[in-house]
Amino acid sequence: MAGALAASMSSMVAEFTTGRKKYENVQAEVDRLIPALKEHRNNLLRCVDQDVSAYGEVAAAYKMPRDTEEEKEERRKAIAEACKTALSVPMDVARESLRVARIAARLSEMGNPQLITDSGVSAVLCLAATEAAALNVEVNLAGIKDACLSGTVRDELGRILSEARTLRDQVWNKVAHDIDFDGDSVLL
Repeated sequence: MAGALAASMSSMVAEFTTGRKKYENVQAEVDRLIPALKEHRNNLLRCVDQDVSAYGEVAAAYKMPRDTEEEKEERRKAIAEACKTALSVPMDVARESLRVARIAARLSEMGNPQLITDSGVSAVLCLAATEAAALNVEVNLAGIKDACLSGTVRDELGRILSEARTLRDQVWNKVAHDIDFDGDSVLL
């Protein structure tokens, strides 16, 4: 939901930029970003429902009987499979949120400056969504005993988190500069 809200905030910045003579030099780019942001928002909203469904599969696997060795093995396999499915949703959230963060950063540079703080809110929400997704990735990796998969996922997730943090910082600094935070601001 945080990622979808971030996409909505960036959409607002784009909508208040498009069609204005003052921003005609970026009109074509902003017009391309508006449907992209709508798609990202919809993808992130779908992830909410997918996450609920995936969690249901994990919960069901953990409730499987484990009285015999055979039942324990079946349960272990079911947990691993359910966790792999559940892992894909927060990874999708992290990827989509990063895409939105890239747009928020771009809009902070070229969008209507009256909405600069909305670009900042979008970037902050993107990072929150990405970090929250990372927590869910980690909890699902705990149920998977595949070191290769875990390493691959953690490598990608590390790159996503690093870029999302950099983009958030970039936008934050731009907002701070543009609205002239003073030295006494609680935001610094």
